[in-house]
Amino acid sequence: MSVKRSMTSFDLRVEVQELAPLIVGSRFQKAFDPVANALLIRLHRAGEGRVSLLTQLGRFVVATEQELKTPKTPGHFPALLRKHLGNAPLTAIAQHGFDRVVTLSFGSEPTTDLVLELFGRGNMVLVRDGRILGVHHSETWKDRTLKGGSEYILPTSRSDPTAMDLAEFRASLEGGVDSVRALALGANLGGTYAEEVCLRAGVDKTRTPGDLSEDETASLHA
Repeated sequence: MSVKRSMTSFDLRVEVQELAPLIVGSRFQKAFDPVANALLIRLHRAGEGRVSLLTQLGRFVVATEQELKTPKTPGHFPALLRKHLGNAPLTAIAQHGFDRVVTLSFGSEPTTDLVLELFGRGNMVLVRDGRILGVHHSETWKDRTLKGGSEYILPTSRSDPTAMDLAEFRASLEGGVDSVRALALGANLGGTYAEEVCLRAGVDKTRTPGDLSEDETASLHA
């Protein structure tokens, strides 16, 4: 059995829901980089104690009770967080649409937002009032730039399969080479869930979406 290497959009949807009651209302204490491309945030909730949040670029964000060895001197990005977040309260955690992007909001309006981009090789961005205070590493694409002082633009949001009605779902499958790839790409399910949906719906994953009956398409949607 293959080892799971990173969180999917579905995983993040559930993770954010489970983390919210655990960390919202706590206060920022410190940040560390225990290993390369990772960030450990220590939060404290009055009367309940410490909560540690661990994220690794392009892979995951989780609460952890593991005692991780941390360097005496924080790297540039944890130091940036310490400078701008201080003892600020964590007021919200949210997933951007159905994308692998999670935002932790600290303080009152305008909040200071720590954006965890978990797609591709990943990145971490600190944003206030729409401007980037700092990034884990600078990146540039044709439609967005991640570097200090730039306007922060969220990545273009992909479709949310959990919010599609039947007509939208059917349209998302059009042009697919086969049902499983149409689900994985067009409906934004990813390979693992696309395989499972075909299995549970009793639909041969190799069939083209245009050959499916209305009942079969409805079964996939359900």
